Amino acid sequence: MEGIFEESRHIYERPIGAKEAAAWLGISLRCLLEFARTGQIPAVKRGGRWYFSRKKLADWAGVDE
Repeated sequence: MEGIFEESRHIYERPIGAKEAAAWLGISLRCLLEFARTGQIPAVKRGGRWYFSRKKLADWAGVDE
């Protein structure tokens, strides 16, 4: 059983791209990118692309894990 929880936690912590993050939050891609660009939402830009942590987005949105 422990392995299943470890795998789930790993997937939850895997960085996601902007399209997936916008869909997960239920907001437009344009809105998400503006939030990221202005520092209103936790994000990291690498190689011209934005990446997000589901855990940090859940905290930002006030959603329980």
